[in-house]
Amino acid sequence: MGEIPFNLRILATDHPIYDGYATRLVFKSTDGGMVGILAHHCDELITIDVGEMQYDPAPEPGSEDKEENKDFDRSTKYVLAGEGFMQIINGRVTAFVETAERPDEIDEKRALDALHRAEEAMAGKRIMEDYAMTEANIQRALARISEKHKFFSNMNNVI
Repeated sequence: MGEIPFNLRILATDHPIYDGYATRLVFKSTDGGMVGILAHHCDELITIDVGEMQYDPAPEPGSEDKEENKDFDRSTKYVLAGEGFMQIINGRVTAFVETAERPDEIDEKRALDALHRAEEAMAGKRIMEDYAMTEANIQRALARISEKHKFFSNMNNVI
């Protein structure tokens, strides 16, 4: 296949999402651009913005031919990640995010309720800090709703 796996951990504040190997990771950084990580990436610290995170899982290097890995699911996995940061040191990639949800875990009704509350709160905000916080709540709710709709019909892409 030619793709080189690297060690990947995705950790939310309240639970681990993934701890294994991957051949690719893509996420949105706070500078607005998408960042792609492959094996042998330089050591770096990158801030993560709210949005979709994709990774291609891989079996542990050297174990590809083992019987238990014959049916290893290498399909791209998707996670809706909150803000955080990505640490890359010596080929080990670790994402620390405030929140992380798989598409099948997103409660659309709850996300819509949060969106409506945030939009109502936005109308009465005069202090810039309150406005920015409410705007962030709206963006989070919209991202959750979008992610749910994007993957609801194809549950094979769920972690």
